[in-house]
Amino acid sequence: MEAFSWVVLAMAWLAALVFLKRITTSWRQPLNSPPGKPIVLKDHLSRFTLSIISRIVLGKKYFCESKSETSVVTLEEFQEMLDNLFMLNGVLNIGDWIPWMDFLDLQGYVKRMKVLKKRFDRFHDHVFDEHRAKREGVKDFEAKDMVDSLLRLADDP
Repeated sequence: MEAFSWVVLAMAWLAALVFLKRITTSWRQPLNSPPGKPIVLKDHLSRFTLSIISRIVLGKKYFCESKSETSVVTLEEFQEMLDNLFMLNGVLNIGDWIPWMDFLDLQGYVKRMKVLKKRFDRFHDHVFDEHRAKREGVKDFEAKDMVDSLLRLADDP
C-alpha cells in the first residue's frame, strides 16, 4: 500500500511540474503587456472575478473591456462605481452623528451617494428590462441565473 501512495504522489508531483511549466510559459507573453514591463495582477484578477460574478448572477457580462464592444457601462466605469460604493459604505458622515447638520452635507457624501444611485439604477433597469424581455415570449421559462430567479419570485410570491 505504501508503494502505491508513493507512485500516486510522484505522479501528482510530475503533473504539478507540467502544469507549472505551462503556466510559466504562458506568462512570458502575459495579458497584452509589453515585454519586460511588470504585470499588475490586481487589475487582471479583479476584472476576472468581476466577469465571473456577473456571469453567475446576471447571466452575462454587462460591461465591455475594449472600445470596439458595446455595452451599458465600460469596465472602468463599472469598477469605479463599485469602488465608490464600497468607499461610501465605509465613510463616517457627520450628518449621521449630528442630525441638525445633515442638510449641509459638509463632506459631500450625500451628493456622491445620489449620483452613484442614479448610475446603478440605470444599470439595474437595463438588466431587469433585458431579463423581462427574454422571459416574455416563453411559456415555461426556466431561470438560468439569479436575476431570473428573483424576477420569478417577484412576479409570483
